Amino acid sequence: MFSCATVPSGPLPPVGMKLIRVNVPEAESIRADSQYLAYIEFESEGKPEIKDVCFTWSGDGPHCFKVSDLYQGSPSILKVQLRTAHPGLHVLECFALYSQDRKMRKTNVISTRIRILPK
Repeated sequence: MFSCATVPSGPLPPVGMKLIRVNVPEAESIRADSQYLAYIEFESEGKPEIKDVCFTWSGDGPHCFKVSDLYQGSPSILKVQLRTAHPGLHVLECFALYSQDRKMRKTNVISTRIRILPK
């Protein structure tokens, strides 16, 4: 019996950190102006120092937040607490700013869809 998994192909970009997926568990039930969590899977070479994770809600942004928790393993995961005031359906895009080898770098951009309900 064989199993199949989707894995990004190719080597890591030369910057050394690549975002894979963003998951917002409450994606359909978030209220405007309330906090909610985003979990971001990533791959990295070494241990980059993550400064901020920046988000754009359907073109509004970027707005940058500090990482509230970090797990480096397989997979590595960033946990970020978000807040937005704009109700509606949104494409939530994100990227991370990090320091590696004394240089500030920016990761690739990933996205997911979320719904922000009125207060």
